[in-house]
Amino acid sequence: MFEVYPRQGRLAFDVASFLAFSLLIFIQPVSAEGPQAGVVAAGTAAISQSGNTTTITQGSDRAIIDWRSFNLAPGHSVDFMQPGQNAATLNRVQSFSPSVIEGRITAPGTVVIQNAAGVIMTGDAVIDAGGFVATSQIVAPGVFFERGDLRFGGGNLPGAEVSNAGQITVADAGLAALVGRNVANSGVIVARLGTVVLASGERTTIDLSGDGVFQIDVSGSPVGGSVDHSGVIDAPGGQVLMTAGGAVGLLDNVINTSGVVRATSGSIRGGEISLIGRGGGTVRVAGTLEASGAGDGGTIRVTGERVRIEATAVLDARGAASGGRIFVGGERQGTGDMRRAEHVVLHTGSTVQADGAAALGGEVIVWADGSTWFDGTITASGREGGGFIETSAKDALGNGENAVVTAGVGGSWLLDPRNVRIVGGSGATAIAGSNAPPSGPGDYQIVGSTIVDALNRDENVTITTVQAASSDAGDITVDTPLIWHGDGDLGLEADNTITVNADVRTEGVGNLMLNAEGDIQLNWSIASTSDGNIIARSGGAIVVDRILTMSGAGDVTLTAGSDITVNRQIVSVRDGDIFLTAANDVRLNDSVSGKGAGDVSILAQTGDIALGGSVEDQFIVTNSGDITLEATTGRVLIERTNAVPFRTSVNSRSGDIDIVAGTEIRVAGGDGVAQASEIGGSRNSSDVTLTAPTISVLAGDGVRQSTADIVGGLGGSLTINTDALIVENGDAGARGSVQGLNGADLTINSPSQTWDGFVRGSGDVTLTGDITASVRPRFILDPGADFSLNTTTPPNAFEATTVPLHVATTGGVISIGGGVEATQVSLRTDTGVNLAASTSVTGTARTNAIVVEAGPSLNNAAGTDVFRTTDTSARWLLYMDRFNSLTGTEPASGTFDLYNRTYASAPPDTLRSFTGNRIIYGEQPDLTVTAVSRSKTYGDDLTGTLQVGFAGFRPGDSEATAFDAPLVISSTGAPGSASVSGGPYVINVTPQVSSQGYSVTLQDGTLAVLATPLTISADDVSRAAGQPNPTFTATSAGLVLGEALTDLSGALTFSTPATQASAAGTYSVTPSGVSSPNYDISFVDGTLSIGAGAPGTPGTAGQIDGVVSTIRTTTSRAAPLTPGDAAFRTTIRDIGLANANPFTLNYSLGQVLAFAPAADPGTQGFVPAAGGLEDESLGFVPAAGGLDVDEEPTSDRDTCGVAVNLGGTRNEECVGVTITETYWDQ
Repeated sequence: MFEVYPRQGRLAFDVASFLAFSLLIFIQPVSAEGPQAGVVAAGTAAISQSGNTTTITQGSDRAIIDWRSFNLAPGHSVDFMQPGQNAATLNRVQSFSPSVIEGRITAPGTVVIQNAAGVIMTGDAVIDAGGFVATSQIVAPGVFFERGDLRFGGGNLPGAEVSNAGQITVADAGLAALVGRNVANSGVIVARLGTVVLASGERTTIDLSGDGVFQIDVSGSPVGGSVDHSGVIDAPGGQVLMTAGGAVGLLDNVINTSGVVRATSGSIRGGEISLIGRGGGTVRVAGTLEASGAGDGGTIRVTGERVRIEATAVLDARGAASGGRIFVGGERQGTGDMRRAEHVVLHTGSTVQADGAAALGGEVIVWADGSTWFDGTITASGREGGGFIETSAKDALGNGENAVVTAGVGGSWLLDPRNVRIVGGSGATAIAGSNAPPSGPGDYQIVGSTIVDALNRDENVTITTVQAASSDAGDITVDTPLIWHGDGDLGLEADNTITVNADVRTEGVGNLMLNAEGDIQLNWSIASTSDGNIIARSGGAIVVDRILTMSGAGDVTLTAGSDITVNRQIVSVRDGDIFLTAANDVRLNDSVSGKGAGDVSILAQTGDIALGGSVEDQFIVTNSGDITLEATTGRVLIERTNAVPFRTSVNSRSGDIDIVAGTEIRVAGGDGVAQASEIGGSRNSSDVTLTAPTISVLAGDGVRQSTADIVGGLGGSLTINTDALIVENGDAGARGSVQGLNGADLTINSPSQTWDGFVRGSGDVTLTGDITASVRPRFILDPGADFSLNTTTPPNAFEATTVPLHVATTGGVISIGGGVEATQVSLRTDTGVNLAASTSVTGTARTNAIVVEAGPSLNNAAGTDVFRTTDTSARWLLYMDRFNSLTGTEPASGTFDLYNRTYASAPPDTLRSFTGNRIIYGEQPDLTVTAVSRSKTYGDDLTGTLQVGFAGFRPGDSEATAFDAPLVISSTGAPGSASVSGGPYVINVTPQVSSQGYSVTLQDGTLAVLATPLTISADDVSRAAGQPNPTFTATSAGLVLGEALTDLSGALTFSTPATQASAAGTYSVTPSGVSSPNYDISFVDGTLSIGAGAPGTPGTAGQIDGVVSTIRTTTSRAAPLTPGDAAFRTTIRDIGLANANPFTLNYSLGQVLAFAPAADPGTQGFVPAAGGLEDESLGFVPAAGGLDVDEEPTSDRDTCGVAVNLGGTRNEECVGVTITETYWDQ
């Protein structure tokens, strides 16, 4: 036992050194029974031999061992003890003799045996490894050791062979590969879910990354190299690749398989089998290639320069669910990356199967760039639907009489003959499995009934002449009716033209598909009465010269590489769609109608769509389906091109209409009688949209009936998007119009619009662009509809110098964004008006040039001069519901506003008496007029003017604006004779209606008559004591209106305390007894003076006998008044504390006043006491019992004490005493 460790660093391999070493050992015997002289060149491994067993114990994932020889005799074995399944050992045998394996090799990983002289596994060989590779080519050691790939190239010694006659078994997802110049397998190779490679090439790369997916690349074609398989390869669920190239002779087989190749699966999709001949030579299959699956079938590919499928061959890609795929000679119609064979032969007895047991049939392609001949059996049926079978060749296609082709129900069989004529007489049959037109020039006739039979069996039939490099034209002509009720599809594919000269009708769900490189000429009727589709595609033109009818739900699709011309109707009766697409023009000389729910779509990619050449009424029409017309770079023309008096129309009852043109959409009436053209209709609910740089609506000039109209109606819409819109009436009065009727919305987006025809809207109207109008538009909108007019180049928006613009809506908003000028502008809504900043509204007519009824809202962002008139007699009127209706700036009217008026109650003509611009509000403001209350004195007339006060005037308003004349104010209390008792009197404002519109509330004032002041004074009288009182009289001051006291109520009476017995003195005389509400009466007492019985000595002048009068003058008193005795205190309380100043006290007889000197005569103050009177400044006159009357008053009475008795029985000596007190009050 020994172990070799290689040097560190990148492994170097020198082919020259290897060959030199080989020369040294060339003479060594090759009959050794086990591997000899192993040397570890890279990695870690130990080699031991014990008896018949050689054991390699490997410590690294990769190891390279050089052997002098590597043979195994029967009964001998080599066991590779590797780290795991991903490990690999490269065994390089340096010998000129092949390695002969007759014993057993085991390994958990991959074992590679490289011997340039060949590797031969005899029938006794047993290989049981994770993977096994035998090669006669040199394996690049660096790539193997460092990256895990196998890169083979060069090193083959002459005559080297890599073959297996024993049994090779690799682990699940493992690799079994035989690589060399000449490779053969006559034994058994088993690789469950793995990969089996038999490769003959100059360079081969195999990825050994261990992920179970091997990437294999084989290139180069060594001369004489081949692959031969006569044994069994079983790779359930895996893949098998056989590839070779470089045959010596033209007919040499580069791949020859007569054995069995299985890549089946018991639980999943079948595997893959590929037999690829890369260079010259023949790939021959005489055995079984089976890639069936318990799910879907797998894939089989067989190709080379030449392919021979022998009579004993079976190619099986059936699936328990759906069928698989089999490609012989190439992929569908020669496309794809698979190599295309030049010649393919399927011999009699050969079987190619891609059936699906439970689901769909698979796909079988037999293709050759040169010739294909088949006389075997090809099937691709399926329970749920047939598959696809193609037997084609570019140059020559032939079949033998034993050929059977079954695509199954709903399947397709594609043939590639040259010119084909489908006839009703003698000719080839086209039943499933027997229709194989041979190659050759001229027409190949196929009996139409055989095609119909196949279609009625629900099998698809495709007849094609699409081939290259042939002198034939590649035409297909149908000369006999083809009418079928089955579900099979009929496909006609022509390299040149397809001409239909007889009825073709599908009555089931089968489709008719016409595909021509040239023109398609439909000279007879084409129909689908059920759900089958009709599809025609041409590289040239398509001409419909007979009616094409779809009675069921099937669609009709015509696609032309140049023009489509429809000379007879195309009709979809029920729900089928109609699609017409032309690279150039679509010319419609008859109608295209969708009478059910189907759509109509017409596309001209570079040309025009022209409608109008019919000999009767001509329509593109649908019921509920949509209509789409698009001339991508050209025009859409809806106009009469002949003199026939019928109309041309594009309309749908409820489907949408969308028309797009690259240059122009033109709707033009003819010049003949009743040659009208239209898009849309007033009773249709379609949404109509037109988009083009120019859209012209031009009435004919010949007669009045040659109208041209674009109409949206019945709740639909009409939208026009264009750079220039031209609407023009005809010279003879025919109308050109754009109209949204019966509630249809109208939207026009066009920077330039010329309305020399009629434009009308009834639903929402949105106008964007600069408009010049010479014909009066009509915008009387349905309830709830909005109107919007906006400019694209401010300030212009709408200019109509000769016609008015009237817009009216209920429940909708009117919005203006730009300049509007018309003879008269009327904007009426009960919902609101919006005026953008760029807005100006100009009326050029006289009188009411602009009338705006804004309802509850006017949003004005355009300033005070938004409304303008050009005539001096013109004005504008703005109606709004409420005072808060205005948002933004109030237009400057220059006159006062009007109220309580709506457009309905006060239309413009009723406001002629109010000149000038006006803002008119529906709201009525409240104005309260209140008479100002007054008062006067009885007997005086009211002076001055009666006044009223106002509450509620809006800014700028006054009595002069509110009323036509000044208010009249009056009161019955104004005359001087108005009595007090009649008041208060009402000051009345005479009712007067506010012409401005105020709601006037009148509130009366009051006139109060005040009583006139009246003074009645009793006259002073006198009498002598003992005499009766005289008659009293009075004097009045204040009587008015010539009235006397006798006019007063009651009688004037007098009262006095004096009686006839009263002593001398003065007594009051009080008047009373009269009253009057007109006078405020004040009664003033008079004086009754009673003198003594005999006159006494006169006293001081001015004195009155018997009266003591005390007059007090108040200043400031330093000390309180101190009473003397109780009696005096009472008197002092009455006198000293009285409020009146000065005051007079009258004393009656019997009262005694005693005056006494003060305790301190020098103190300030007057203090009366019992002892007398202290008063340095006052003299007095004593009464009887005191000083003599003649005695003069003295100024010094410090010790004098005098008593004055006023109540004596004798009064002759009594005199009047006047005392003046001066004291200081606190």
